[in-house]
Amino acid sequence: MLLPVNLNVLNTVLKPVLCTYDSFTPEVVKREIKKVFTFGASIINQSFSYEGRLDTETKYKDLGLDITVVNYAVSQDTTQMMIARLPGMLADGAADASTTLIVMHGGGNTIGNYPDNAQELDDDLRYIASEIKAAGYMLAMSNITQRIAPASRMSEPYNENVVNDIVAEFADIPLDLHGLTVDNTPAWYEPDGTHPSLFGEDLNRDYVTKTTSKYIKNVEIPVAGIYLEDALLQFGSRDVMSGGLNNVPPTSSGDEFLEMDVYNTDYTQVPNGIIRVQHTDKRNGSGRGDPVEPSDTTLSITNSRGLSDSYYIDNSNRDIVVDLTDAKLDPMANYLVEVTASRDTPDPTGLDRVSLISIGADTVISIDATLDPPQVGNTILLGSEIMNHMVSCTKLEESSFGYISLMRIRKYDNV
Repeated sequence: MLLPVNLNVLNTVLKPVLCTYDSFTPEVVKREIKKVFTFGASIINQSFSYEGRLDTETKYKDLGLDITVVNYAVSQDTTQMMIARLPGMLADGAADASTTLIVMHGGGNTIGNYPDNAQELDDDLRYIASEIKAAGYMLAMSNITQRIAPASRMSEPYNENVVNDIVAEFADIPLDLHGLTVDNTPAWYEPDGTHPSLFGEDLNRDYVTKTTSKYIKNVEIPVAGIYLEDALLQFGSRDVMSGGLNNVPPTSSGDEFLEMDVYNTDYTQVPNGIIRVQHTDKRNGSGRGDPVEPSDTTLSITNSRGLSDSYYIDNSNRDIVVDLTDAKLDPMANYLVEVTASRDTPDPTGLDRVSLISIGADTVISIDATLDPPQVGNTILLGSEIMNHMVSCTKLEESSFGYISLMRIRKYDNV
């Protein structure tokens, strides 16, 4: 149950939280941002994991910004653990670093009773922040949230003597989550005096989106003609197109459909084009990539990054479904549809990782995800037939799993 919230608290939430030190008031310089990575430990993970990530994207949309949010926070991480995870996050976003913002709150699991671990905290946070900036990302960094009883490790001396200076030196967008927690005590807290309640999690998202949005410019995306011409859909989290375009979103474990806009490979947006997906809740990041051309970055069915990731089906009898009804295919044009999948695992039987992908009324494509090089299946169908029948991906009955990594749909006269 949420704690009662008085009007004064609500008034505090609706206006920006002002910082209490001059170093946190830089000139606002807007930058084009397409993605936000959240990084830290439990406070960030609670606020920005699956449902929170979607809510954050909605909050950005309400502010007129189309932002994809990816959560890299892991509960209980110390700053040393964050350093260990840092290279993977920076590598994942390297292609789009200049249009990616990293929102960071860390150090809460490193502090003790001041000055315990103060030098380690200083060294670690400086290293993390400097690596993020050197890699070309924009950085929004916060001080450490307030702790209240029964918590015993207080953050104030660490903020005053360590963290505030690092934020002032490295942050493009300084955040004051400490001030947010102070202004919203006790409603922000769980009973442990450290972690956010559901209300506190929402305050975190609201504060981060409203504060960072002042520094973000909308990215102008050109608009295509009437119909989809050539679209590459990626099933996984490792971006093939810049900005995460056409990256099929992960659904929850329920039966709801999620919507995504659709873009051609020339980065033009298909006007009013919508793709809906269902049951993309199980992801596997252990694909082979393209062993023939491991550096293949072309927006094609052999893109190596796309072949390193996939969504999968197991024995739960829940097919992955792609609804192209409103994808704006030309109903009278022929389209070449290509699909592929990759899983880096031996399969001596040749039957344990076989996907069955249904397209149109009668076409079923079989893909063995273990083959090297990856197997590509294709068919040519009228746009009307593709739109009138949902694409589904299941597994061969004898298989343990089925996978889908990439799907390309393009007008046959473009081939």
